[in-house]
Amino acid sequence: ANALLKPYHKKIGPDPATINTAMIGGIVANNASGMCCGVEQNSYKTLKSLRVILADGTLLDTANQESVEGFKNARKDLIEGVLNLRKEILKDKELHALIKKKYEIKNTTGYSLNALIDFEDP
Repeated sequence: ANALLKPYHKKIGPDPATINTAMIGGIVANNASGMCCGVEQNSYKTLKSLRVILADGTLLDTANQESVEGFKNARKDLIEGVLNLRKEILKDKELHALIKKKYEIKNTTGYSLNALIDFEDP
């Protein structure tokens, strides 16, 4: 991944052990960080925006407001589902606190539930 970014004078913020063979999508999907990066320089905390293609072929560029609005209109079902999950978590103070505490440590795996409490915009 870093070899591809080198001509642009950029690099992946995280430093996973597999950096020489890792692909950007895998680094992001796994929230890779590496031994020296901890929870402050992982993929979750070092990405400003993403351009992704979903399994159904939908393109979303989170840096492009027109793309974001188009996605929100085209995938209202998905947006509503994410917002409903967020509401449920925010109503449950114990669950909210558990998620917040769990994502303060490095060895968290699975879905990025912390995004549901960290951001209002799905």
